[in-house]
Amino acid sequence: MFLLSDHCEEWARGIKQRHAFLSVFKDVVWSYEVGATKRDRRPFEVLLSRNQLQADACLFVDDLDRNIAIAQRMGMKTVHFAGAQSIQEIYSGIGIGQPCAPANGAPRRR
Repeated sequence: MFLLSDHCEEWARGIKQRHAFLSVFKDVVWSYEVGATKRDRRPFEVLLSRNQLQADACLFVDDLDRNIAIAQRMGMKTVHFAGAQSIQEIYSGIGIGQPCAPANGAPRRR
């Protein structure tokens, strides 16, 4: 799993200090590092190149249509994230079927 983030250096530094979840990503491309935001192809190209990825093998998830459009033009599969209702679409996009649920049908809590 990889992350493209449109944050300036100051915000990125704060995020890195406060949030351990960043360790789940194999690579993070910060817009300030590449001099372009996700409105441009550059961050996508850097991520793909740096990690030897093929665009058509990637699923890009974002909450903004303009970022989705660029990823699609580059050949990526995409999911426009619109909240919890998008989770199943993400699972499908990465080839995972229905998430597991308890036998009684109640949602699983973590």
